[in-house]
Amino acid sequence: MPPALRSFLFKWLLALLVLTMLAWGLYVGIRFHHMENRAYRWITGLDTGMAAWNSPEQRRQGLGLPDYRMDISGRAIDGVARDLSGLTYDAAHRRLLAVAQRPDRILALDLEGRLEAEYPVDNLSDPEAIAWLGGRRVAVADERDGRIVVLTLPARPGPVDADRAPSLQLNLGAERNNGLEGLGYDRKRDRLYIVKEHSPRRLYRVTGLRALAREESGGHAPALRIEDLSAWLAPAAFATDLASIEFDPLSGHLLLLSEESNMILEIDAEEGSPLSLRALGGIPGDGSVIQPEGLTIDERGTIYVVSEPNLFYRLRKP
Repeated sequence: MPPALRSFLFKWLLALLVLTMLAWGLYVGIRFHHMENRAYRWITGLDTGMAAWNSPEQRRQGLGLPDYRMDISGRAIDGVARDLSGLTYDAAHRRLLAVAQRPDRILALDLEGRLEAEYPVDNLSDPEAIAWLGGRRVAVADERDGRIVVLTLPARPGPVDADRAPSLQLNLGAERNNGLEGLGYDRKRDRLYIVKEHSPRRLYRVTGLRALAREESGGHAPALRIEDLSAWLAPAAFATDLASIEFDPLSGHLLLLSEESNMILEIDAEEGSPLSLRALGGIPGDGSVIQPEGLTIDERGTIYVVSEPNLFYRLRKP
């Protein structure tokens, strides 16, 4: 082979290798770290809105999310291969409940992220979020059908039929994968908080959910009250999507999880005022959460996060 041709082929192969590596890096950055989202926030100036959070006074009033540290980072949950989604804390049994798809089921996890039991769920199209309502009762968001189903888990692990359970239909004008994304329940006030993922992001509060339980037992169910609290999201414009929501009964605050922006935000549940926020990546000593989908908090203030396909994280305040 002539030296000139050899040199040309070497340069061509080298250029191809560099382009392949750049393309792969771009794919990983967009697919798993949403670099395009961060670039958009930087270009549009949305990141400047983060200055309204985490003041010393706000951190004293709230949970102080920046003080939390991960003690479990990215532990794979044995027995779960993919599509792990919403998360809630079952205070009656001191365990976590999550939803997973293909097959659709509710998973019971211990506080270390180990699988304890499974409850197969029939007749759901796209289970995306879960909230513990008390006892063995949970609310599950069926994103594709735009409904909230109230399920009663059997005393022993076994199947549950969503078609035999009471449900609430919500028409949010959303397409598949762009609808009901998170649930959080205030048991004391019987308030269910619901978030819509994006396009646009929405926050709703449904009061009177216990009426659905009376429906199940044949009683009269009064009308539910549905409030649109989406204006509360204005100070969090930098969080371009909402993957989950949780109500903390101790502080009376809401925790919001943004998958695209990879952060947890805390707001007051009465007025929606911003309190604290914490990134889920780039913190010294922590792991980086990839594709977070669900979060919850227990009575000790410990925060739990799950991400697709099957990873578990735990954050505690020193």
